[in-house]
Amino acid sequence: MIVHSSQYDEVYQLMVDRTRGLRCGSALSAEDAGASVDCGSMNSTERFQSLVDIINNAGGHGADVAIGGGRSNHPHHVNGAYFVPTVVGNVEPNMAIAQSECM
Repeated sequence: MIVHSSQYDEVYQLMVDRTRGLRCGSALSAEDAGASVDCGSMNSTERFQSLVDIINNAGGHGADVAIGGGRSNHPHHVNGAYFVPTVVGNVEPNMAIAQSECM
């Protein structure tokens, strides 16, 4: 998301607050049934690792990982590729995270 500098702080905080409330799980599992699941597992461990690498690279180049950035410790799906919903700020156009599909 690209936000004008005059609204950056407000929008950034809104994104962090909203992201904190997101729930990972499987809408198909009995454990998560009726739990209002917002985010499912990634489709492969390769895509999962690619996302970890992109976010770590951004953090190493000055971006702020405000929330998330790694594996979710889901109590019922310990082997799933559940990625904690993540907000990264202060991203520069030349960073890989700004030039890559992050999903």
